[in-house]
Amino acid sequence: MRRILIPAMALALAAAACGDDTVLSSETDGTTATTAAATTATTATGPTSSTTTVAPTSSTSTSSTTTTSTTTTTVPAAPVTTHPSLPSGAQGRHLIPWADVDDAWVLALYVGDEVAGTYTDGPTALYLVSPAGAYYEITSWPAGGREPYVVLDWSPDGERALIFYYPDPPPDDDRVLATVDLATGVETTVAVYPETTWNVDGAFTEPTGTNVVIGTDDGTTEHLEVHRSGGANAVLVDRPSAMEAIHWLYGQTGTSVVVSDTDGIRLLDNHGALIRTLDTPGMDCRVTRWWSAHEVLAACVPPAEWAAGNWYHQVWLVPDDGSAATPMTAVPGGIIVVDFGFLDARRAGGETLLQWVGDCSASSVEILQPDGTGAAIPTSYPVVVGGVEMITPQGSRLAVRYWDDCGQTQSWLGQIELDGTFVRELLPKVADVAGIVSAVGM
Repeated sequence: MRRILIPAMALALAAAACGDDTVLSSETDGTTATTAAATTATTATGPTSSTTTVAPTSSTSTSSTTTTSTTTTTVPAAPVTTHPSLPSGAQGRHLIPWADVDDAWVLALYVGDEVAGTYTDGPTALYLVSPAGAYYEITSWPAGGREPYVVLDWSPDGERALIFYYPDPPPDDDRVLATVDLATGVETTVAVYPETTWNVDGAFTEPTGTNVVIGTDDGTTEHLEVHRSGGANAVLVDRPSAMEAIHWLYGQTGTSVVVSDTDGIRLLDNHGALIRTLDTPGMDCRVTRWWSAHEVLAACVPPAEWAAGNWYHQVWLVPDDGSAATPMTAVPGGIIVVDFGFLDARRAGGETLLQWVGDCSASSVEILQPDGTGAAIPTSYPVVVGGVEMITPQGSRLAVRYWDDCGQTQSWLGQIELDGTFVRELLPKVADVAGIVSAVGM
């Protein structure tokens, strides 16, 4: 599941996985069997469609051997990039215990640019991080070259990351969406757009992540389509650009998609045909995730606040059968224009957690109260924090990305208890470098 982006001086971009264009409602959820160790082993193969057995190896081996009843496959040791601006202690992707990887793990994009004092370009690396703080390098990009700056999504089958490149000076002055295979580190370009396409967003389809949904806006036209890995793309929305951007959520079975824009919230089939309009409880609604089998979470600006020029969002549960939406959060008094309100919610440790967002990267994680308000989790971070983003629940704990200032000059990935206890830095950041600029859970 992709994350809510919290850019400086702007509203968050809310979107979620939009799904498998060709699946039938009877298709499975896309999970695959993974290797199981016969004994305690230090190596494992990547996601696979059949169950195999890992032979025991020593902790100092440089490769892993996977044995089936008929064949033996040697998995070469994957390299780990060493550089003063990257965290030490990373392990190669061939050591990932795939049988343990679930939605409590985090994909984190780490940028090693030195940003304190004289700016120095450094390497970038994509890491897979466990709830216990082990981290594995999937791939890296060298200093001085072009590197991605956002990890948009993690495929539902756990096998691929969706990354995004902002425009660089010519000849790299375009916007690129690409996937990275987590088992091999191989990068594959999905789509390329000119720099004038000022907004490009994307997410994997559900339930398996076979395809990618891409939303674009060039200032004149907004376009949303399912980019199929094979066959013709399916156009979901094509309309003039508007203040209320398109947000989407793919149906969990892969046969429908919930879209919110200036025409309200509606349910489409996976080829763009209208199934039904859904209750739209406000303006600038952005659907963020499925809350239950038949309810989507939507953050909308109440009509009265919209009329007053405010952008405060209230979280609602919107049924996909067209019945009335139910408010999750309340609208406080004394709203100021730069308070964007609550844009997302998650469950963890028996609580409902809310993502509050303000101006200039201000943000916090709060616990939903009985009256619909939020109470900020009073965490003492190791550094002065300007904003906090919830990434994924980890049992009774929460993985969060936190940063220092309005521009998110330096960012960290940590784990907290819901009572505010800071547990650990999940992915160590070298001092004075940009650090974890983007992170997502599955």
